[in-house]
Amino acid sequence: MAKGQQSLGSDLAWATRSALTDLTSAVGTPAGGTVDVTGTPTQTTINNNFATLVSRINALTAALRDAGVIAS
Repeated sequence: MAKGQQSLGSDLAWATRSALTDLTSAVGTPAGGTVDVTGTPTQTTINNNFATLVSRINALTAALRDAGVIAS
């Protein structure tokens, strides 16, 4: 079994896991960070915040794959 393909299951037994797929965001533009949506949020601001989070999660997933912590 390849490094990063095992995880501890709820029954405390080692189990093989499939690789995670990257998240996608249909709309929005990723930025350096999320912004406050204020008292009158716009759809664009919310979409951009979600796109930023998706981008960050995918970067973390890629780093874990590269380190062999999770399956690729």
